[in-house]
Amino acid sequence: MEQILTGHTGSAKSATCKTIGALVTEAENSIKDAKDPMVLDVTLIAAGQEVEHHEMAVYGTLRSWAQLMGHNQDVSLLEATLKEEKAADEKLTRISVQANARAAA
Repeated sequence: MEQILTGHTGSAKSATCKTIGALVTEAENSIKDAKDPMVLDVTLIAAGQEVEHHEMAVYGTLRSWAQLMGHNQDVSLLEATLKEEKAADEKLTRISVQANARAAA
């Protein structure tokens, strides 16, 4: 995002994402409620996936806008970032399956 913003505007100011902040707060509350270590593991994984899903939605939308505007270099950068986010989500899904299997056993 920094590279894209700097390329278009000459600078990139960082800002805190309110949605991610809310997800972090929700995760913190869930962590406090999770007394069982297995539940805590699944809670942490779920919180991570919520963040990944939000990021995928944002990067996917930005990629679509870049496509519509014909900013092909931006599309490539956003597509690469989106692939990274999807890979992280898939990894969390694999870990979640394992954690849920252990919790069920």
